[in-house]
Amino acid sequence: MASAGALLLAALATAVLCACSPTRLNPSLPVRVPDAEIELRAMHRDPRPLPRPVVLMPGFFDVGVAMKWMEWRLRWALGPDAKIVTVALAGCQSAACCRSAVFEALERALGPEAVPLAGDTIEVDVVGFSMGGLMARFAAMPLVEGVDPEAAQPARRLNARRIYAISSPHQGAQKASPEAVSPLVRDMVADSAFLQRLDEDLPEADYELVCYAVLGDAMVGAAHAAPPGQVPYWVPARPFTLAHIQAHSDERILADIARRLREDAPLTLGPPAPLPNAY
Repeated sequence: MASAGALLLAALATAVLCACSPTRLNPSLPVRVPDAEIELRAMHRDPRPLPRPVVLMPGFFDVGVAMKWMEWRLRWALGPDAKIVTVALAGCQSAACCRSAVFEALERALGPEAVPLAGDTIEVDVVGFSMGGLMARFAAMPLVEGVDPEAAQPARRLNARRIYAISSPHQGAQKASPEAVSPLVRDMVADSAFLQRLDEDLPEADYELVCYAVLGDAMVGAAHAAPPGQVPYWVPARPFTLAHIQAHSDERILADIARRLREDAPLTLGPPAPLPNAY
């Protein structure tokens, strides 16, 4: 990817533009930030047991700050008894490492019975931010030639009921470079072998994939935040926020996900509306 300084300048420029641009309301997610806060507070006052544990998957090089915020926000809305497992990926430099990290986190949080030595884990829902959405899909893939990082060991697979992907580069990240040092960044280049492998598996996948995007995302691009042929549920960027970096904290997205995790009616209406022409 580009240098950290260049990315920060691009993100800041996008934030200023978003602050000055006219507000769009998505007809398939017609919720403003104050309305989303009301929804989150209503769930906080009426907590319910979740049908499945929730796994949080971070983005590239997230040392835990974004996921700690998301975990706090979701736990506040869903109740203190919600089983939420946060996966640490900051030390990983390959998709194989990310896949293994999911199983290790589940075993630490829920015990060895949640992750058998071979076969499927217990059923979970997953919320993945940025790269985390891709790694959730990868962990949910069955064993195929060249996929399992430790071929000598029995294969394990994440048994995901639903994967909620926030600003994930399903069609590649705009800022990802094929010359990047990190294999994870190279995997996020459009049409990479890794992304092609995920797309080949998708028609047979047994999980539901729900994608979200924030307009003005200069790192991934809202149009890239869903697999080919699909459209994400999009929201306009909040004023003076970084469209990609702070997408994990968007109240409108989190309120819809929280309602879905509780198996309440979602805030979305029908299929995702097309992205505005500029995106």
